[in-house]
Amino acid sequence: MAFRVLLSFLFVVVLLAGLPISISGEGNFYLLRSTVGFDFDAVGDSLRREKEVQEVSRAVSQQQFFMEATAYTYTGQDTASGVPPRPGVVAVDPEVIPLGTELYVEDYGPAVALDTGGDIKGYRIDVFMESKQKALAWGRRQVRVWVYK
Repeated sequence: MAFRVLLSFLFVVVLLAGLPISISGEGNFYLLRSTVGFDFDAVGDSLRREKEVQEVSRAVSQQQFFMEATAYTYTGQDTASGVPPRPGVVAVDPEVIPLGTELYVEDYGPAVALDTGGDIKGYRIDVFMESKQKALAWGRRQVRVWVYK
């Protein structure tokens, strides 16, 4: 009995929220993804933006850098820290950002400084991408980099 009351309550909530539903012959109801009037993709985009805001908020500290960012991909060599590169790994100048530092890189996301590079001097950062195509698409851009507290 309690289950049917809960199910009825959920049905009323869905109706009041204006979400599109379908009722089967057995009395079950389902949210419809493809019905006009509710943009599920926009909700997903909103949730991703909210997560990014949370990450930036976590990263806010007294250290924020404006850096020139490029991208690299796997070359067969491990990072300067001795681990294979993977998404979320960045190369930095250790005189500016020490190796092992957790960062948030604008347009890239959370990262860890585990690598260095011959051309990575001063306020430059190299973000790891899984493919050469993605690295080339990243290009060269100015980004903000936050050091996690």
